[in-house]
Amino acid sequence: MHNKREQFNEAMSPRLDNYLNELIQLQEKKEAYLNKELTEKAFMSNEARKQLKEKELRKVNELFQHYTKWYEDSMQTEDKPYLRIVCVVTGC
Repeated sequence: MHNKREQFNEAMSPRLDNYLNELIQLQEKKEAYLNKELTEKAFMSNEARKQLKEKELRKVNELFQHYTKWYEDSMQTEDKPYLRIVCVVTGC
């Protein structure tokens, strides 16, 4: 089982790296877009613009961190797999 896992991880590693690089590029584009959009909002004060920028960038970072973790978890295998069985018994 260990050998199969290693083979799988070796096969998936380039794909994972490529996808994570694409995610980083997408995140950078999103951040650049936000910066451009917020600099064009002349009706906002500098402080309001700064707060909105920080808030939006924080949301973008959280989203990309969450998605990156999910993808890494989905594409990597555990050394010692397990199966969790949950049973719920209800009475009427």
